[in-house]
Amino acid sequence: MPSPVTPVIRLSTGTPSDVHTDLLVVPVFDGEAAADALPAIDQATHGEVRRATASGEIRGRLYEVFVTPAIASGWHCGRVAIVGAGKASDFDTERLRKIATASALVARGRRMPRVA
Repeated sequence: MPSPVTPVIRLSTGTPSDVHTDLLVVPVFDGEAAADALPAIDQATHGEVRRATASGEIRGRLYEVFVTPAIASGWHCGRVAIVGAGKASDFDTERLRKIATASALVARGRRMPRVA
């Protein structure tokens, strides 16, 4: 039986397309229009973020996760995870830590060792 993958998480502040990772995690607040707030991410997924927002798959609710491939040319991440961050008024460093932990668990379940 293969050993479990322990994801390594890092915080990146550069251009999302330049991040070399297996899973690029992007938090979205409750009620935020993800595709409008993140047009580059929507383009990288060939419109999947906009489609998922319109269908209600992405609402920004705390810890909900939507994962889709980043298939646009020039992107260096395999997949993008849109993770619900809950209400913006409740956001703090503790919430950020918990979102990172939830994202690491998603990555581990999908055997993705690099998370940004």
